[in-house]
Formats: sequence, C-alpha cells, structure tokens
Amino acid sequence: MYLSKLEVLGFKSFANKIDLKFDAGMTAIVGPNGCGKTNVVDAIRWALGEQKPTTLRSDKMEDVIFNGTKSRKPLGMAEVSITIENSKGILPSDYSEVTIMRRVYRSGESEYYLNKALCRLKDIRDLFMDTGMGSDAYSVIELKMVEGILSDNSDERRRLFEESAGVTKYKHRRKEAVRRLESVRADLLRVGDIMRGVEKAVSTLERQAQKAEKYNELSAELRALEIDHIEREYSSIVSRIDPLRSQLSVAVTEKNRIEVEVKQEEALLDVFRSELQELEDQLHAAQDALAAKQSQIHEFQQVQATSKERRRSLEDNVQRYRLEIKDLGRKQEELLRQQEEVRERLHEIQTSIAQADAAYAVRKAELEAFEQQLNLKKAELKSAQETVITLLHELGDLRNKEGQARARIENIRGRVGYTAEENDDYRAEIEKNVELIAQLSSDHRDLRRRSAEAEVRVHQMETYRVSLQQGIDDLKHRQLDVRGELERKLARIDFLKGLVESFDGYSEGARFLITDPTWKERIHTTVGEAVATDTSYRIALENALGEAIGYIIVDDAGQAYAAMDYLKKQEKGKATFICLDRIPATAGDKPAIDGPGVYGWARMLVSCDAPLTRLFDYLLDATVIVDDVTTANRIIGQHRSLRCVTTDGDIVSGTGVLKGGSARQDEGGHISKKTQLDELSKESAHLQATQEDLIRQIGEQSKRLEEVDLKRLQDESRAVEQEKVQVEVRIAQLEFEKKRAEENIVRNEGETTKLDREIDDLRLSLERLTPVIEDIERRKTEAEQTVGSATTELETMEALWAEYSAKANESNMHLLSLRSEERSQQQAIDHGDSTLRTIAATIEERTREIAEAGRELDEIARRVSDTQQALDSAQLELEFESGRKKEVDKDYGEKRSRIHEIELKLKDERLKQEGSLKAAYDLEFKIQELTVKAESLKIRANEEFVLDLTVKEFPDAEAYDWNEAREMIREKKDKLRGLGAVNFAAFDEYKSEKERLDFMTAQKNDLEESERTLLATIDEINTTAQKKFMETFEKIRENFVLTFKGLFDEGDECDLFLEDGVDPLEAKIGITAKPRGKRPTSIDLLSGGEKTLTAIALLFAIYLVKPSPFCILDEVDAPLDDTNIDRFTRIIRRFSDNTQFIIVTHNKRTMEAANAMYGVTMEEEGVSKLVSVRFNEPVKSS
Repeated sequence: MYLSKLEVLGFKSFANKIDLKFDAGMTAIVGPNGCGKTNVVDAIRWALGEQKPTTLRSDKMEDVIFNGTKSRKPLGMAEVSITIENSKGILPSDYSEVTIMRRVYRSGESEYYLNKALCRLKDIRDLFMDTGMGSDAYSVIELKMVEGILSDNSDERRRLFEESAGVTKYKHRRKEAVRRLESVRADLLRVGDIMRGVEKAVSTLERQAQKAEKYNELSAELRALEIDHIEREYSSIVSRIDPLRSQLSVAVTEKNRIEVEVKQEEALLDVFRSELQELEDQLHAAQDALAAKQSQIHEFQQVQATSKERRRSLEDNVQRYRLEIKDLGRKQEELLRQQEEVRERLHEIQTSIAQADAAYAVRKAELEAFEQQLNLKKAELKSAQETVITLLHELGDLRNKEGQARARIENIRGRVGYTAEENDDYRAEIEKNVELIAQLSSDHRDLRRRSAEAEVRVHQMETYRVSLQQGIDDLKHRQLDVRGELERKLARIDFLKGLVESFDGYSEGARFLITDPTWKERIHTTVGEAVATDTSYRIALENALGEAIGYIIVDDAGQAYAAMDYLKKQEKGKATFICLDRIPATAGDKPAIDGPGVYGWARMLVSCDAPLTRLFDYLLDATVIVDDVTTANRIIGQHRSLRCVTTDGDIVSGTGVLKGGSARQDEGGHISKKTQLDELSKESAHLQATQEDLIRQIGEQSKRLEEVDLKRLQDESRAVEQEKVQVEVRIAQLEFEKKRAEENIVRNEGETTKLDREIDDLRLSLERLTPVIEDIERRKTEAEQTVGSATTELETMEALWAEYSAKANESNMHLLSLRSEERSQQQAIDHGDSTLRTIAATIEERTREIAEAGRELDEIARRVSDTQQALDSAQLELEFESGRKKEVDKDYGEKRSRIHEIELKLKDERLKQEGSLKAAYDLEFKIQELTVKAESLKIRANEEFVLDLTVKEFPDAEAYDWNEAREMIREKKDKLRGLGAVNFAAFDEYKSEKERLDFMTAQKNDLEESERTLLATIDEINTTAQKKFMETFEKIRENFVLTFKGLFDEGDECDLFLEDGVDPLEAKIGITAKPRGKRPTSIDLLSGGEKTLTAIALLFAIYLVKPSPFCILDEVDAPLDDTNIDRFTRIIRRFSDNTQFIIVTHNKRTMEAANAMYGVTMEEEGVSKLVSVRFNEPVKSS
C-alpha cells in the first residue's frame, strides 16, 4: 500500500494543474528555496483533512488558493486529489485504489470526495484513524516537528505513540462516554428537582382525595336514606292499585288463549319453513357437489397432459446426455495423448536449461572482471570532470555576475527614464482626482440630507406602527379580561338557575307547595326570595336570617293550617310558615351604631315589598352588619342585646351564641335568587356587547397595522444610505489614490538618486572581475585536455565492455527463453490435467442425470395410471350426484305448497287476536290513570338517583317514622355542605401525579443504571487502551534503543519512560539520549544533528511496531553532516520495503539514494513548475 498519485490545481503557488506519480520506495523532491517544495507536502496534508491554517502556514483556509501574480489573475478555488493503492487492505475499504479529493472556494465553502462521491470530513478521518496516516499522524514529519517530538511538551510525542498503539479511537470513545456521563448526571439533578415538586403535589392531592372520599361516603349514606324513603312511598301507592290489576288479568287470559293458538300455527309454519330451508340447503349442496366433481375431472385431465409432456422432455434429455458422454470420452483420450507429448518436450527443455545456465555463468564472470577495470577508469575520468565542472561553475558565476552587472546598469538606466515618465502621470492623476473629489463632495452633502429625511420617515412610521401594536395588545388584554368576567357571570347564572330549579335549602314540603299548581298562587313566596340587598351584604343577610330563608310567607294562620293539611294528605313532609297577621311589632327606637367597620342596621341595608316591611323588621330586629369579628366584639361589648353579622357570615351575639368558619362557594346565593339572575343577565349582556365592540376595534386596528408599509420606507432609506456609502468610499478611494500618487513621486525622486550611485558602484565591480575571469579560463583549458585523453581511453574500454556485455546478455536471453518455454509447457500440463478432471466430472454428472431421468419416467408412468383410475371413478360419482339433485328438486316443490295453505289459515286467527287486544287495552288505560302518581315517583327516582323503583314489602311499614327519616336526610345534607369545596378531580389528579412520580422514579433508576453502565464502559475502555498502549510503548522502547545505536555508536545510551503515578493514557512520555560518551542533563543540550537523528530513531522505532504506508519527510536531513546523511539514507532504504518515503531535501547524498526525483522550479515568478527524473530516463518537464 502506497501513495501512487497526487494531483494539484490552484493550491498555493501551483496555478496550473500538476500530476505527481509516486512508486514504492524513495522519492525525492528538490529545488531552490522559495520555489514551492513544501507546498507539495502542504497539499498532501491538506487533502488528508488538515483543519488548522497555521499548520499550512496560512492565516485562514482561503489563503491556500492561488492568489495571482503580476501577470496572472487569482483563482476561485483550490483542489488537491491523492490516490492511494490499498493493495494490503489497510484502509477499511473494499476498493483496491482509494482516491480522496478536497476542494475549497474563496467563499469559504469546502467539499470532500471519496472515490468521486461527496462525503464528510468525519468520513475521511474515520478512514485513516489508527492507520498511521492522516493529517495529524506520524506520516508527515517536518523539521520543526523534530523539536516538537523532543521538547519538554510531550503532546506531539504522545500523539505519535497513541496513533501507533491504535488507542486514538478508544480515547475518542472515552471522551464521548464522559460527555454522556456528564449529561446523565445533569439529567439526574433535573429529575431529582422535578421529583421533589411532584412528591409535594402527590402529598397535597392525597389529602384532597381523602376529603373527596369522605364526601362520597356521606353522599352514599344520603343516597341510601333517600332511596329507602322513596321506595317506601312507591310501594305504598302501588299496593292500592293491585285490585284493578286482577280485573285486567281476566281480560289478558282470553287474549293469551288466542295468542297461544296463533303461536301454535306460527310454530307449525316455522317447522315447515325450517324443513323447506333444509331442502334448499340440500339442493345447494347437491349443486356444489356436482360442480366439485366437474372441477376434479378437469384437474385429472390437466395432470394427465402435464405428465405426458414431462415424459417427452425427459426422454429427449436422456438421448442428449448419452451423445454428450460419447463426445467427452473422445476428448478425454485426445487430451491424454497430448499430455504425454508435452511431458516429453518438458524433459528436453530442462536438459537444455542446465547447459545454458553453465554457459551464462562463465560469460558473466568475464564481464564482472572487466567491469572492475572499467569502474577504475570511470572514477579517474569523474575526478577530472569534477575539476572541469568546478571551474565551469566558478567561471559561470563570475560571468553571471558580470552579465548581471551590465544588465543591471542598463536596467537602472531604463528605470530612471521610466520613473520620470511615471512622475508626470502621477501629477496628471492628482489634478484629475482633485476635480472628482470636489464634485463627489457636493453629491455627498445632498445624499446626507436625503438619508436624514428617509430616516425620519422610517422612525415616524415605526413609532406609528408600535403605537398601533400597543393599542391592539391593550385591546386584546381588555377583551381577555371582559371574556373572563363574562364567563364568571355566566357560571354564576348557571349556578343560581340550579338553585332555583332544585329549590336548594328548602324543605320537602316547601318545595312541594311552591311547585304545586293550586298553592303556588295562594302563598306569597319564601323569605329568601322576598328580600333584596347589595351583593356585598348577601352572605351576611343569609346567615342573619338562617333557616328562615326557606320559610313560606302566608297572609294568615288559616292559610298555614290549610297548607299543612294538604301536605299531610299528600304525605309531602313539613314546611315552616310565617303568618303576616301574627308578626309582633318591634321597638321603633334603636341606638346609634357607628364607627370603623360598621355598615349599619341590617334592616336598613335590605329592601322588600311594602306588605312585608313588618316581617323583615321582626326578622332582622337588633341585627347589625359589620366588617369583621373584631368590630362585632367591640359592638357587642357596648350593646349586649344586639347581634352582629360580618360580611363573611360570622355571627356574634351577647347571649354567648357564636357562629363562624369558612364561607361556602354557594353562600349568599339563597337571597333573592331571581333578582340576582336578572342583575347577572343584564351585566352579562353588557359584557357581551363590550366584548363584541373590543373585537371590532381589534379588527380595525389590525387592518391599519397591515396597511403600514414600513418595508418600503426602510428599503428607500437603505438605498439612499447605500448610495451615500458608495460616494464616501469613492471619495476615500480618490483621496487615497491622490495621496499614493504624491508619495510615489517623492519615492521615485529618492530612488533615482540611489540608482545613479548604484551605476557608479557597478562599473567599479566590472573593472575588478576581468583579470579573475581570464585566469580561470586558462585553468579550465588545461583541465579539459586531461578529460579528453581520459575520455578516449574510457571509450575504448567501454567498447570492449559492450562486447562482453552483449555475449553475457545473449547467454542470459537464451537461458530466459528456455525457462519461459519450460513454464509454458508446465502450464500446458496443468491446464490439461484440469480439463481432464472437468471432463470426468461432467461424464459423472451426465450419468447421474440419466439415472434420475429414468426414475422420474417410471414415476410419471405410475402417476398417469393412478390419475386415469381416479378420473374414471370421478365420472361415475358425477352421474350419481346428478340423479340426487333431481330428487331434492321434487321434495322442495311439495313443501312450498304445504306452507302456502298454513299461511292462509294463520291470517284468520290474527283477526280474532286483534279483538282481544282491544279489550285488554281499555282495562290498561284505566289502570294507567291510577298509576300516574306512582310513575311520577319513578321519574323522580330515575332523575335524582338513576333508580328503577320496584314494589317491596317492608316488615316495619307500620312503625316507620316518616318525620324522623326526613330529619336524618336533612342532617346528612348539612354535613355535606359543611365539608365546603371538594376537589372531585383529586382522585384522577392523584392517580395521574402518582403515575408521574412512579415514572420519574423509574426514569431516575434508569439514569442511575446508565450512570453505572457508563462508568463500567469508561473503566473497560481505560483498561483496554492502557493495555494496548503499554504493550506498544514497551515495543517502541526496545526498537528505539536498537535504532538509536544503529544511527550512533553501539555504546551510546537512550531510553523512553513514563511519568510515575499517572494514568498511562495521560502520563508524559520522557526521552533520554546520551551519544558519543556525552552526559547531557537535558535533551535540549544535544546538537541539531543529534536531535534530528534521535527523532529519526524514535520515528523508525514506531514504524517497526506499526509501519505507516507512506512517510513524508520535509527537510529533516538539513542539520546532518555527510556521515550522518549516509546513516540516514541507509535506514531509509531498510524501511522502504514496507514504507514509501517522499523526502523534501537539499542534500545531494539524499538525492543520490532516491529511486526518483521531482524538481520544483519557479521559471515564472510566483508560479511553481515540476521537473521529474526517474533512474536513467531523460529529464522531462510537466
């Protein structure tokens, strides 16, 4: 596996597309400083996913794009593509060749491609993880990284060790596991906070649920008492209508007799219909059986045809297989004959090979002996040539300096003339810019005025828009308040209507009299409905009146007695009456009651009809309404005969009787309920009208808001501002150009002075160079004569060497030809053996298939015979089913006739039945009139208790006390009201919150389990990674010692060690090196060359553990002398069997060791170009 190809376009100095093809082994990249050699290394590192611009010697990633030269425009993108031969399968990919391409645009967008498919950076990094490759792996080593590897900051050194040990992925996994662990712990904290709130809610709801449960218990007891009461009433009524039912029974008996006769006829008719249905089913069954037999016969016939066709196909196959076996037998005999001939030829060739091998060995020895003499002569010639080359270089340098000086003089003269012309152009440009600046300044003042006006218009429209939005928000808030108040009013109306309709708080007798059509007009009303007061005093007034709220107001005692008699007759319980003719008069004079918290006498705070004035004077006599209990105690302390009632309903009296506690939700609702309903209805109508008006206003304001075109004004303002900015930029640009032109004039004048002085200096240098050049030319001529004579002798020896070489090559070619023929004959033998095995297997397969076909033919013959027998049997059964169907058709027609006769007789019987039904209906109508009262009880029971009443016998019916039962019911109701507001949804809410608490508990348990699992995972990752790291560390340490001694001397010392008492995955990796008997206290004290060799030793120690498929070394040999360069190249050669090396170098010895070289030049300023050299191939440009 190696890097086979690199394509670069628009990357740094490579403006044109270049292709670099690499082979396994060692490739050198050479060239002068600044020509772009390191840009090749940067291109490879960038394509592998490097994300730090500083690593690529740039400030930002867009800087890698070719930025143009004086003669070239900048490019819009940079693109680098590398191709890797994945022959060893190191990369986790199914492809044998993997191509990675990276592209970046000046907009900052970046793209990655893997085998021409768009991918992510993560995919590239995952591909190279733990392979020794990648942008941050040890496959790319620069000279500056040598300092990093050996510095006190061992992060760079640790990264190399981790990449080699393959623990990078484990550290990534551990980092991810730690991040997830922190997330789980944060979730645990949040869940704990939530659980505390939920536990508090569960506790509260549990208490509310217990209260609701007690309410349900009382409700159940009350329901049981009321049901028992109503069932007794119902049974009493029903027992009085039973005699009438006996009369109905006689009429029903006659009706039933007729019904029995009708039912008998209907039953007989049902029997006949059933029999008819059975016959019809039999008919259908016969038809189905007949169709089934026909289908079966068709299937048998189809099987017969299929079997015959299969038999014909098998017989054809058997005949074809037998012919094929005969043909294969002939081929087998022919191949056996050919194999024998080839083996005889192979034996002859092997004999010839032995003879040719001996002849080649003799000629090769003669050639090697002559080559030694030729190499000595070449060395002599090379020494002379080097002398000539050295003199040529010196002469070239001197003539180059001479030419440069003369060219410089001419260039300076041209420059002086050009500078004068340039200054004239600058002065003209300054005059032109001054005129343009004056014109643009005038335009800028006008644009500033227009911009200010546009901003004012935008600000005014924004203010108008904000005010409209604020008004809409205020209207929406008012609308929400009005809607909430309206909903509260409507709820209150529904509540009061419920009280009115159910007559809540009234006794059973009072409810009956109020709803009875006869008494409804004779009585006035109840006390609660007869009085009215302000809303703030209703609770106080209700508690002040107490049970009197439900008293019925009548004119005199006679009406009261008549009503009581009526209640007794109807058994509707009791009621309390207030007789207007018997109300005593009250004292007219009352003491003045005032002070803070005192509202006044209760009688003065209520209103009623004139006839009832005396009544309420009596009921509210000596009653004062105050704000709170403190005020009440103060009044009672002054007037013991008074009674004080607070607005919350608390009562304080001078007799020691106190009443107080929390207010019920429905408290105050029994005072003038109808008046309250009227008031609430008016308020609701007003609120509804207000809400509609607010909705209308919101719609109007929203429409105005939509009409506000703020965007148009903002666009106009931005357009003016943009135009103003453009003018400002243009003015600034002109000012800058004017200033730059003035500076250029000053600079050119100074430069002209310097150029004149430089011309004088250059003329003096030319006079000194002339004698030196003449001396070197004389010495060069003498050296060239020496080279000429040596070249003549070498040409003679090379001609002789060519003859020896031709003879040796001729022998070698003959030997290679014989060996090639030997391999060809051996391959022919192997191919023949393989073909014979194939023929034998085919013959065996065809013989087996013939036998199987014979067995299948026998099976087909047996199947055809069995099918024919089944076909004959099915045809007989078909005839039988056809006859049976005809018999069923006959029975079916007879049964239809009998059913018609019975239906005519049944019609007469039903006419008689209708007469008996009419008689029974008349009796039932009479009974219905008597049971209306019982039905009303059933309706009430059904509506109030969802109960269907039935007649029951009660053993204690005579001793049952109806009054006591009603009193018990009243007490239960009082207890229910005493419980106050009950949250009936508490059961469901408690269940829901309890389930939520259980769910949160389970979530907490899951998170705790996740925490334990993640901790175990981190421990497992640490254990595995530590083990792999320590095993790799020990191997690298052993290899480092051996490699270090190979680069230095056998007695030199070095070692690697880990920081004590620290996690091996985080511990610092120390390094010691003591070459040539030195004892440095720190590795920083080593020389540059020693540091480089030490770093190379460490790098190759890592390669011995986990070789990188390729390694790029950027001028790491710069600090090495010639001796160490030889050691460096030897170790590169040794490792090049498993690792491909690409070396950027200036060293000639390193170049000599390379298999191929790429030269980087910069013929055009700012644009790099490649020249490649491979072994003895000619130089070529790209």
